[in-house]
Amino acid sequence: MTRLATLSAVLIVSSATLSLARTSEPTAPAGTTQSAANAPLQSGAPSTHYCNLGFFTPAGLTRHKALVEKLAAAVTQSDELEDGYLFKFSGQFREAGEWLDGVRGCCPTIEYTVTFAPQSGPVTLRISGGAGAKEFIREEFSKIIH
Repeated sequence: MTRLATLSAVLIVSSATLSLARTSEPTAPAGTTQSAANAPLQSGAPSTHYCNLGFFTPAGLTRHKALVEKLAAAVTQSDELEDGYLFKFSGQFREAGEWLDGVRGCCPTIEYTVTFAPQSGPVTLRISGGAGAKEFIREEFSKIIH
């Protein structure tokens, strides 16, 4: 299956989020050390929402920020949902897979559902989660909420 065909499929990427608004140090739940914040989420780990920008190398963070700007420019619509937000953007955002890889490593507490329409049609991105997710998403995704 080609990469384009793979991106045309429906992807569900669970347990991830993105820090779009933050440019400072990674944040973690109070009392969490940086090394603990960088560790993979374990069973029984805190379920509060946090960002782990320590996932990125300096060059990776620079690239991720550039991809965020591309995504923000591509978003054509954003809608508030009961448990998060729904975004629509052009099917021409070719780096979506790369952006999603960064999102998954950055913050492990939000669920993403991404639908890529056939033939480079529009993309729908639903970002949602449990308690506190909507507020967290509103803060972290402020660059793409219209």
